[in-house]
Amino acid sequence: VILKCVVKDKSLAVDHESKDQPTPEDLQDELPDTSPRFVLFNFSTNVDAAHKQGYSLLIRFNPLDTPPTLKRTCEESALRLQAYVKSSLPHLREFQLNTLEDFNSSKLAMHVQGLKGESGAALKPQIQYFGREIV
Repeated sequence: VILKCVVKDKSLAVDHESKDQPTPEDLQDELPDTSPRFVLFNFSTNVDAAHKQGYSLLIRFNPLDTPPTLKRTCEESALRLQAYVKSSLPHLREFQLNTLEDFNSSKLAMHVQGLKGESGAALKPQIQYFGREIV
């Protein structure tokens, strides 16, 4: 289900609903590239070679070139939606995507598994001599 913001009454309306399970790449075709949307989506990914895990996702699609007034209106609607969806789907994963290119299986798998691509602090270099003298 794809929901859009209605600016006049600060509510959400269904923009697109699919009976079959679309792929993340199919969602790219349904989303506009200039206006925020909320996507409720079921997604499954491989945990290891023999197991798959299913997830319920609430994706906040927030394009970078959206006008600030529309972003504020959608933020108010998002808070109401989150409260409702979290009460009915306790194992919900939610995150924000900003470009249409992020709607692919590998990026979604990365987000649902908690892999954000951020590294830890750099290790302090250490010189080890292993008992030898350096001349």
